[in-house]
Amino acid sequence: MNYTPKIITTDTHIHFHSGLDIFVQSALAVLQESREIAVVNGYDYYHLGDFFQLKDTMHGIILCKTMEEIEKFKDLKTWFLFGNHDIIVKEDASYNMMRLFKAWVNVVMPYQKVIEGDFCLHFLSYRFKFMEYVTENIQLERGKTNILLFHDGIHGFWYKNVKQSTNSLTRGWLKDFGFDHVISGHFHKRQMTKFVSYVGSSHEQSWHDAGNPMGYTIMDLEKYGTPEFLVQHEFKSFKFPKHVQINIEDVPAAMNDLTGSIIRIVATEEQKKAAGNSRLHKIKHELLKRNYEAIYYTPTEKERITNAVKVRQVTKTNRDPVSILRNYLDIVDTGYEGKSEELLDYIVGLK
Repeated sequence: MNYTPKIITTDTHIHFHSGLDIFVQSALAVLQESREIAVVNGYDYYHLGDFFQLKDTMHGIILCKTMEEIEKFKDLKTWFLFGNHDIIVKEDASYNMMRLFKAWVNVVMPYQKVIEGDFCLHFLSYRFKFMEYVTENIQLERGKTNILLFHDGIHGFWYKNVKQSTNSLTRGWLKDFGFDHVISGHFHKRQMTKFVSYVGSSHEQSWHDAGNPMGYTIMDLEKYGTPEFLVQHEFKSFKFPKHVQINIEDVPAAMNDLTGSIIRIVATEEQKKAAGNSRLHKIKHELLKRNYEAIYYTPTEKERITNAVKVRQVTKTNRDPVSILRNYLDIVDTGYEGKSEELLDYIVGLK
């Protein structure tokens, strides 16, 4: 039997991330390029949950733009799981944002089973009592290779670069139930074993994702049991932001190569003192002119990012320059009181 390959993405987390529009653009770009790949190659499309990020700011315009893109999938075979960040009412997972798209795509509410030749694909959206639900509702197909596609955390796998899951769900429990392979979203870090596959997030969204391979995965059932069964690829049509940490002494040399990145400037107390506030402000403004999305200053290498000072990019718009300046001053104490014209030159690029 000829099996249709599947393009898989997960954990897109569209929202107004810290006021930075680049993450809205990134999530929409994931949909756009995924659909293009599916159409050109005749693939099916799976998204394994957490398309939204309902714990953070969600604007109406973001939802409208998302609906415009999702509607374009109506002629494709698609399966969208909902994840824990898609859920509106914490006590009831059936209330989730993905329900809005049921007119155009197949939203798994919460379980569906699809048989393709020698395989049975079990789609399961996020459940608060995962093991209880699986035990009561899922029946494996005898004589088939049973593959679970879901959204949850398995004990021992990395959910951040430095932290492993302590979830009660284990590989042993999933094997004992009878699954032949499990593929999950939820954890952004790509992790592949013979039995468990975390395909990884589509793009970096925080410092916890920094340095991890990101993109989309092609699943080819004909190659099940080989390394080519699940192959990761990078998206090509959009420059996704990267989280990059650089020492203050290396900023000038790196400045032109990191445009569009989220950067963290690291300086020891001695380096900061030697540089002086004037140089720090000059570096900050030069970076803003080059359209960096955000800048983080950490006084010491050991200081947590939550204690750092964050500077947001002011979007270049048609608004009155005075309102732009006022918006900027609301975000950060610049130390440029009384020098508004000079500050506007830096931010808006009037000269």
